Amino acid sequence: MSEASGVAPRRTRTPANALAAVVRALRRLRPTAAGLMIGPGLVVAISFAVVVAGFAAWVVTHRFDLSQSVHPFIGLADFRQILSDSELRSTLLVTVEYIGIALVCETVLGVAIALLIYYGVTATRLVRALLLVPMVATPFVVGMVWRMIYDPEGGLLDGLFREIGLTVRWAFLSSPHTALAAVLVMEIWHWTPFVILIVLSGLEGVPRDLLEAVGVDGASTWQSIRHVVLPVLRPTIGIAMLLRAIGLAQAFTELYNMTNGGPGTSTMTFNIYDYQQGFQLFHIGYGTAIGLLYAIVIMATLTPVASRVLHLRRRA
Repeated sequence: MSEASGVAPRRTRTPANALAAVVRALRRLRPTAAGLMIGPGLVVAISFAVVVAGFAAWVVTHRFDLSQSVHPFIGLADFRQILSDSELRSTLLVTVEYIGIALVCETVLGVAIALLIYYGVTATRLVRALLLVPMVATPFVVGMVWRMIYDPEGGLLDGLFREIGLTVRWAFLSSPHTALAAVLVMEIWHWTPFVILIVLSGLEGVPRDLLEAVGVDGASTWQSIRHVVLPVLRPTIGIAMLLRAIGLAQAFTELYNMTNGGPGTSTMTFNIYDYQQGFQLFHIGYGTAIGLLYAIVIMATLTPVASRVLHLRRRA
C-alpha cells in the first residue's frame, strides 16, 4: 500500500543497524583522532627540522671556525671552495668506488647464498639465527676486530700466513694498494647477511604451485630460478639494494676505526673527509657545506631509484 502511494517504507531500527551507524561515525572520526595523536610529534619534528635547517644555512654562509671568535659573512664562498677542492674530488671517486663495489658484491653474494640456503639447507631457522651474528655487532666493534685481524704483528691473518709457511708481513691497511680492498672485505662480511635475510623472506612469497608446474614441465632447478624465481624476486632485490645503498652512503664508524681514511686518501670517503674538516680542523662551515652537498647528491640519486623500486613492488 505504501509503495502504491509513493511513500517510502519506514526503516526498522534494529540493534545491528544502530551498531553499523556507530561504526560509521567512528570511521569518520578516525582521521581526527589520528591527527590528535600524531600532531604534537609532527609539530616538534617539523620545528626541529626548520631550526636545524636555518642554523645550517647560517653556518654555511659564515666563516664558522671554532678556532676563531668572529664569524664574518662569506656568502657562498664555501661552495666555491668545494668546486676547487682537488682532495674532495678524489674523495668522491673513493666513495663511488666503495659504494659501487660493496653494493654489487653484497647483492650478488646475498642472492646466491639465499638461493643455496632455500634449495639446499633444511635447518633454515638455525641458519637465519647465525646470519644475524655479523649484523648485531656494532660498527665500532666490527672496525676494531677487523683491524686486529689485519694487524701484521700477531693478527689472525698473520698467524694463518705463518702457519702455511709465509713469513712476509702483510700490512693490508698500511698500503694504499690494498687498504680499500681490505675495508671492502669487512663491509661485505658485515652486511651481506642483511641481503640474505631479505631475499630469503622474498623467497617465501614465491608461489609453490608455480614452481611445481615448472618442474612438471621438465625445467631444471637453474631454469626455474632464472625464469620464475628471479623475476618474482626483482622487487625484493631492489628493496635490498636500496637499503644497502643508503647504509653504504652513511658508512663511517668501521672505516674510521680501521684506517681513518688512510693511508693517504685511499679509503677517504665523503663522511670521513667531512668529519675531519668539521671536527678535527674545526672548519664547521666548510664541513657543513660538504655535508649539505653530499645529502643533496644522495637524495637526487636515490629518489628516482626508490620510486622505481616502489613501482615494481606495487606491480608485483
